[in-house]
Amino acid sequence: MTKDAGFRIVKPHAFTDAILSSISVFEVAPAAYAPATPYALGAFASVAGALGLITVFKSKQAANSGHDPATSPTWWEAVCTLYQAYSSSVPYALNEMVQDNTTHLVYKSAVAANQGNALLDSTKWSVVGATNARAAFDDVVGTATSGASPLTTVFRPGSTDGLILMDAVARTGSVVMRDYPGGTVVFNRSLDFDATRIESVYDWFFSEPEFLTGVMLTDLPAQYPSCELTVTLNTTSGDAAAGVIKPGRVTELGQTRLGAKVGIQSRTKLNENDYGDLVIVRRPSSKKGSFTVTTDKSRFNYIYRALRALDGILCAYIPTGVEDLGEAAMYGLFSDFYIVIEQKKKHVCSLEIKGGI
Repeated sequence: MTKDAGFRIVKPHAFTDAILSSISVFEVAPAAYAPATPYALGAFASVAGALGLITVFKSKQAANSGHDPATSPTWWEAVCTLYQAYSSSVPYALNEMVQDNTTHLVYKSAVAANQGNALLDSTKWSVVGATNARAAFDDVVGTATSGASPLTTVFRPGSTDGLILMDAVARTGSVVMRDYPGGTVVFNRSLDFDATRIESVYDWFFSEPEFLTGVMLTDLPAQYPSCELTVTLNTTSGDAAAGVIKPGRVTELGQTRLGAKVGIQSRTKLNENDYGDLVIVRRPSSKKGSFTVTTDKSRFNYIYRALRALDGILCAYIPTGVEDLGEAAMYGLFSDFYIVIEQKKKHVCSLEIKGGI
């Protein structure tokens, strides 16, 4: 077990284009594949699909000419998908998708022959969500950035001591911080998402593999305002993905008291159809928690202001640093908090958390 570091909150930095230095998936499509072009090893090409979908491929061999990326897996590797960039001069079909690479949003056409109509016209377009390259950084729970392994994101976030990584599809990964871009490594953490519990020889051979989907770090060195932070996710097969990748700052509240509650809010419904049959309508569940934390009297004003500033902001709430209680951490919003002035030197902070994941 690790030593209990107490109740901590990771508040993400407000995301801007300047924070994201690079990402291994494309937002702007490379040039369309041309059969007569000899592609070099590592070169990229795009192939248009139905309803505006574009798949980006990476050449796996040199002198790659005349091999259709969609049907030549020994020559090409699919890297990621995106949608065609919007153009006011193109007539779009009903349900055809486009993306605005300035606002980083994807739109769906609500009408046929949709030409020259602004994306903000809600009678002609509906917002689908963030582009694939920005989905991990939005405030919408359930969207994810995905792409070929390794999925690598490089940030220039300023002073940072926390990282929220949620809804991940990965087997291994790493978090590396340099004191400035290209500088000295000041933090290097390997990530292992394998959570399979092996307690016997039988488990070793027959247990179903189980993998973590989230990691929250609170021990990055914050004394480097010009730091470069690189987050890498690896898979053994298929695409890597992450629903949330957000660096931020850590606030320490105090020690979590015994009696904390962590549970699941189920949104699945049981409906009755016209024939009297009961039909399960499955919907994603989310965590919920109730915590009381012992805090120092001297930090009353600081804690009150810090929590008040988090109203309506998705944060990571980490009630304990004990490894065996890792699932008690959650990403979401607080619904209520109280600070009970209980003792001369200590107060009690009560938190109700609504998990988004």
